[in-house]
Amino acid sequence: MRLELVERDNRLVIRFSDLRDKDVLNAYTKGVGNKWKNHRLLQEANIPQIKTIKIKKDTDNTEIIKQIKNKLKPPYVIKLTRGMKGEDIYLNLTKTKKIKEILNKLKAKIVYQRILIQEQSNLKNEYRVVLIGKKIISVFAKRIYCNSK
Repeated sequence: MRLELVERDNRLVIRFSDLRDKDVLNAYTKGVGNKWKNHRLLQEANIPQIKTIKIKKDTDNTEIIKQIKNKLKPPYVIKLTRGMKGEDIYLNLTKTKKIKEILNKLKAKIVYQRILIQEQSNLKNEYRVVLIGKKIISVFAKRIYCNSK
């Protein structure tokens, strides 16, 4: 189940989604919470973004390693295009063997998602800004969780 506060026709509406419903799940997988889509939207708005590449499940690991080394600087972060609370996020990656191990693990888990690989940021804090229209309603610090050590 997912509850969201959304703006529709200049009114705030609570939207309920039952992710067990196949049609709702299919719609959910196309847009809401997509880290790559959000990255691209912010980039198009000229908001600086961390260098990121998107990988398809069927891309060969050797090709992925080549792309990483040509386009990004270590250390790397690997994560899925969707997820919350640090699930399936791997930090401080520099070794090719470990990167391939994580890629294989994520590829075995996903069906439609893509894998994102980024340069690791040295940011100490992350904030969530809540907007309604163009008005900032709230700003709060996010706790950063990660399942890798």
